[in-house]
Amino acid sequence: MRKLLLLNIITIIVVTLTACSVIENPESFTTAVTSSKKNASYDAKATASLPQPVEIQIESDFGETEAFSYDIKYPVISNLQNQNTQATLNTKLKNQVYNYMNNLKSLSKSNLKAESFVPYSVTTDFEIKTSNQNILSMVATYTQNTGKANPVTALATYNIDTSSGKELSLEDLFKSDFDYKNVINKEITNQIKKDISGKVYFKEKNLRFVSISQMQQFYIEDGNLYIQFGIYEIAPYATGVPVFLIPNELIDSGLKEQYKPMLLNQVD
Repeated sequence: MRKLLLLNIITIIVVTLTACSVIENPESFTTAVTSSKKNASYDAKATASLPQPVEIQIESDFGETEAFSYDIKYPVISNLQNQNTQATLNTKLKNQVYNYMNNLKSLSKSNLKAESFVPYSVTTDFEIKTSNQNILSMVATYTQNTGKANPVTALATYNIDTSSGKELSLEDLFKSDFDYKNVINKEITNQIKKDISGKVYFKEKNLRFVSISQMQQFYIEDGNLYIQFGIYEIAPYATGVPVFLIPNELIDSGLKEQYKPMLLNQVD
């Protein structure tokens, strides 16, 4: 009983001394609390300052009249670090889609008076290949149907350096002393030669592949470079859209340093 009473007295003394030490030195207690709050505030600010993942939402619009119908899609980009670049890109991409639609819509009004009247239609779509704080790479498909045997399809690729807002050409990726055309031409030719059937690509002299162009379509996906051609450009309609993967080991030495993170499987 005496031992239990003694233990309780010791416990009371320890608690009292601890409380007194806090009261006697309130500055150290306040400093500790303030420091904790500052650290929490710093962590919150640091988290907020981290670049947010780039997001692309596909917006759509559709409608139909007696002469014309449309089902269009266009991308809306958000979370770019450069908000001015973001606004410019969004406006540009949207305007291109609506201009394409409105041009055919105007033609459809005159078509309404034709004896062999066929309603016109337009569709657009975007496929996102790469989306991060380094680059946006997208493939757009513009299709119009005016009653012909096959719809008319136009393709466009968009490769945008998100830090500057510049739309990149294929040439922009490479050093000036690197003959990227020759390297890519050889690779595409080698891949075409693997078509044993001879039916996938045009073989005729005036139709077959000779060289990529100055404004060659391309896109970047999973850190790899793809060269794209339009329908009928180097192959029959049945082939669809010819696309060629260019191995990284063929081009890594010629890439400009600022664009290496976008390729060579270094894309975030």
